[in-house]
Amino acid sequence: MLAAHHNTTEQTASAISPATKPSWRFGDLSAAALMPQLQKHLAAQDTEANWQLVWLNNDGRPVIGLLPKTSWSVYPTNHTLSNESSTPYKVIKHCRDACLSHNTKHNAITTTHMSYVAWQHELITYSQTYDKHSNDSKPSNNANDKPSYHHGLVGFIGYDMSARDLSPAADIKLATQPCAVLGHYDIYLTPADEYSDSAWTLTVNETHNTFDETDNKKNALVTTLISYLDALEKKLV
Repeated sequence: MLAAHHNTTEQTASAISPATKPSWRFGDLSAAALMPQLQKHLAAQDTEANWQLVWLNNDGRPVIGLLPKTSWSVYPTNHTLSNESSTPYKVIKHCRDACLSHNTKHNAITTTHMSYVAWQHELITYSQTYDKHSNDSKPSNNANDKPSYHHGLVGFIGYDMSARDLSPAADIKLATQPCAVLGHYDIYLTPADEYSDSAWTLTVNETHNTFDETDNKKNALVTTLISYLDALEKKLV
């Protein structure tokens, strides 16, 4: 698995040297066709890593998130909460960095029962923590610059979940599948060429973190992920 821990978030930060930054064609597959190939291949390389892949169109500049820093999967539940009038949900939170920390107070996977509103507050607090340490909000000097993805939350919240919270008296059934999935992606693939997605490069953003990971460990993790992508490249030739 892969991680990058530093004290700030930088717009173009990468743990990979620009001079040696690799790229992959992956058999010239489109982003949509590449996704299942990536998911299957990466899961086979490391069965314990949280390979929660996601594809973001990003206004024509596709982003494929590979290994979320933090992810949430929300399921319906019959669990009841005290002092809560709204419907609770089972929220499974996976923290990638906790897997790399020696601090036993931080668990890689936690399961909590909470309301939809409480979960929203958790997401807002999480995002604000990174906003405080982010340089991404600097205004662009070029009026023609297009907005682009640097890192952040990507996923979905099901319509039924929102509707159920807005109309608690309505009989809205939820399937046993996740009704919401979100991840904070600071590790992702982007097109190597601005006008084509036939070649991809790996971006590793440096994000504020409370864990102190050495550069050697970070570089080793980046190297491992690159080796996984190299192996897939050979398979798809």
